[in-house]
Amino acid sequence: MIQELISCFEINEEQLKELTFIKFRDMNIYLGKEQKWEISKTGKTIYVVQYDNEKEIGRKGFRISSCLFFNEYYN
Repeated sequence: MIQELISCFEINEEQLKELTFIKFRDMNIYLGKEQKWEISKTGKTIYVVQYDNEKEIGRKGFRISSCLFFNEYYN
């Protein structure tokens, strides 16, 4: 497995499409079942949004200025 750094401390919608995980402080945050990434309207926060039967049931936000953004490739 190869981890590629996509961006540091900023991300746009195009980069969001190839995002596998974010590193926030000492945590690697991956998406789980029925979750997706979303950027706030101000562009300062990235959210992990949880859905249940296509209905949003929760979200957790992380400051983009505190995150590293990665993609993973498998050999």
